[in-house]
Amino acid sequence: MRMTLATTIMKPPSATGTDEYIAITRDFLLKDDQYLNFDIYGSINSFSKEEPILLACKDSAITNLKMAIANNQFGQFYIKKRDEGKFNLFLETTLQNVLTNRDATLEKKATVLYTCAKNAVTDVFNNPRSGKNVARVQNIAEGILRLIMNNASSASVLAKLCAHDFYTFTHSVNVCVFGISFWKMLGFGGNDKALQDFAVGCLLHDIGKSQISKNILKKPGRLNKEETKVVRKHPELGFSLMEEYLSQISLNIILYHHERFDGTGYPKARVMQDIPIEAKIASIADVYDALTTHRPYAGAQKPFDALKVMLEEMEGHFDQEQLVAFIRLLGGESAA
Repeated sequence: MRMTLATTIMKPPSATGTDEYIAITRDFLLKDDQYLNFDIYGSINSFSKEEPILLACKDSAITNLKMAIANNQFGQFYIKKRDEGKFNLFLETTLQNVLTNRDATLEKKATVLYTCAKNAVTDVFNNPRSGKNVARVQNIAEGILRLIMNNASSASVLAKLCAHDFYTFTHSVNVCVFGISFWKMLGFGGNDKALQDFAVGCLLHDIGKSQISKNILKKPGRLNKEETKVVRKHPELGFSLMEEYLSQISLNIILYHHERFDGTGYPKARVMQDIPIEAKIASIADVYDALTTHRPYAGAQKPFDALKVMLEEMEGHFDQEQLVAFIRLLGGESAA
């Protein structure tokens, strides 16, 4: 499931399928020195029943588009549905401009960033052997870090965007948002490279699931013994997929995020002292987000109930001091 910064889909009488119009954000207009690789259409507002007017063709300069908009007072922009993928990639190229734009609100920055993150993670899950897609995820991780580290309120704004429906790629972005804030609270934020590697590992912690049948991943009931065995292969599958692309910190999260302090986890049944710190932190964020989102086999729990389950019913799974610190984080406490 891909996300576009869209508010509606307009379908004129003559338009079907890929000819549908998708309403898009204005944020792509921030970078003057770029050229479009898709057509842009406009209307006075989103309520207009008339078919949108072509404003700029593929290969037009952003500067020329801005002039057309200024002259005609267009309030809503559209692309054709067939160009949705191109627009998402184009939006990523403007991401740094959005994040550094003083006129853009924190909510707008967070929305653009979260959307770009979900789209990039979706693409790497669909094609995990693409080095270009992995590089996109690394760029997104840098953007998430910059926003969270530079603005004390950004983590809570991003957290509010976290979807409550469990799709693997949205879950991955959620784990990254919670994980970075938790890493920062625990005082590991001094090394920028380590923190970025941690963020990438969180974004791709479930990448091994790209190799597992969707029939198993989306099964509405509990998995049987054989299906469970298949799903539990995903950390090692993910490690194999990403070994040539990622750092050891990122790989540790992918391989060890299901290990448990008491040795009951998988795939290596490691105990407390043998689990890398980055995997311990990611594991808490991973379980919390899983419990509080709608999954195919279970409904979403309220945050208080999820934390209660983690404290009382998952004894031996986590570092208890870290779990208590995570609870304080969710309660509004920040790093010292």
